[in-house]
Amino acid sequence: MVTLGTIPRTHPFYFTNDKPGVLLLNQYGNFINTSYAANLIVQREAWPSDPNDELDWLATCRTYFKLMSALRAILGFKVGIVGFNGGTVTRKELMMASQDYKWPVCLIKGSGRVTDELIATDMAKLENVTVASFKKPQELRDWMIRYQFLPAPVQTDQPEPGTVPMAS
Repeated sequence: MVTLGTIPRTHPFYFTNDKPGVLLLNQYGNFINTSYAANLIVQREAWPSDPNDELDWLATCRTYFKLMSALRAILGFKVGIVGFNGGTVTRKELMMASQDYKWPVCLIKGSGRVTDELIATDMAKLENVTVASFKKPQELRDWMIRYQFLPAPVQTDQPEPGTVPMAS
């Protein structure tokens, strides 16, 4: 499985001596998970020329949505979006994914901010939108299985590891 995540570049990336080999994303210590086979960052501009302007992260969303659409059409990739917390751009990203692209969207209830606000709207009633509880990770797993982001559990007559089979 290949996972493509979004990373908003709001600060120049850098390395430090106290965390060798870790690419830091900002002054808060956020970093890229290097255990993945590959990481892809799509960013049209690193920061605005005017410090009072917002980053054009929505334009970047459009760019990576086009990339995901191409990967889906050409290579058969599965595409879905998980909404967790977020702000203004997350709202637009989730709306674009669910309404314009009709991709499966899973909104994590209890993650806060925009995601919880969207759960209270008609968006949560769309056929391609699922709400999963932050406190019930099995609900996210079920969504991932339903849309084939994870393989379905194999049904077997064998007892689970660590259990004792019952005599018949």
